[in-house]
Amino acid sequence: MSEDAKPRLWWRCWLFVSSLIVPGLGQALNGEYRRGVFFLAAAVFCMILDNAAPFIWPVSPSLTLLLLIVANSTVLILAIWAAVNAFRRGCQAPTCLLPRRKRYSVYAAFLIFAHVPDALSLVGPSLKAYSIPSTSMLPGLVVGDNFFVIENDGKRHPPIRGDVMVFKLPCKYPQLEPQVAASMAANCDPSIDFIKRVIGLPGDHVQIKGGMLYLNGIALRREPTGNYLFSDFPDRHTDFLQFEETMPDGRHYAILKRQLSGEPLDDTEEFVVPSDHYFVLGDNRDNSADSRDHLSGIGYVPSELLVGKAAFIFASTEKSSLQKHSSWLPVVRWSRIATIIN
Repeated sequence: MSEDAKPRLWWRCWLFVSSLIVPGLGQALNGEYRRGVFFLAAAVFCMILDNAAPFIWPVSPSLTLLLLIVANSTVLILAIWAAVNAFRRGCQAPTCLLPRRKRYSVYAAFLIFAHVPDALSLVGPSLKAYSIPSTSMLPGLVVGDNFFVIENDGKRHPPIRGDVMVFKLPCKYPQLEPQVAASMAANCDPSIDFIKRVIGLPGDHVQIKGGMLYLNGIALRREPTGNYLFSDFPDRHTDFLQFEETMPDGRHYAILKRQLSGEPLDDTEEFVVPSDHYFVLGDNRDNSADSRDHLSGIGYVPSELLVGKAAFIFASTEKSSLQKHSSWLPVVRWSRIATIIN
């Protein structure tokens, strides 16, 4: 390789990486400003659509999901297209390198403009990724699910009954003796994120009697839909039944319940939800620390500790499959990807 070819190849590789990170940056560094602005403007427009998608989630979750998929796919295509184009059209000699001051100005201008869409997250809802580590929200959410939560939307659209919410652990034990409660609160980590389903709104009366959920004195309709098979524990599948539970407004979702009666939380006191608080339950009713459990530290969840509403699953892997297959890679649950969380 000639002496002139070495810096030219290095420069082309840098143009490729630059446009892969910020579409159009490689073209601008190569002196093709119009081409660079085109790639950047197209990518920024798609990123604006991506950041604006959570605003329409309450109106149409399906449209929001479609918009997110299209916008992100287009940004990825633009980045690859711009990177390959920048590499192929890289200048033919090292002398084409822009002066240092002008080069840094191009870097700054493109990086600043590329972050313009982020301003939407400062004034409205945004997406944050989470993963499911436990079985408390079975059957809707399983261990290995990775999902997005719509953050900063609690004030614009307060939770309604049936919403699946992520929140910070309140670390409150109102039903315990003051000294015991203080000791447990001192050992509680308020930074832990929990995910549960909102059952009671401020002023609601919530109670569990004989394993049935009562809301404002009326038992919620619950219809059996068959046994539930734990993929991690196939020998225990006959212990659990799956039901479809229906809210007074007609909203329904799947829950799990042991066939055995007399579970510790099958009968509770009547809970009256305070103002600006919410009562939450796990869908796996006999394996969930939630508002009915005095030792959970959850109690009534105050609105200021709500992080956001669970939106949709973007990836899911079956970690237990590591023990079932010769490959060290986990098995992807393709059917769960892009599933809207009910």
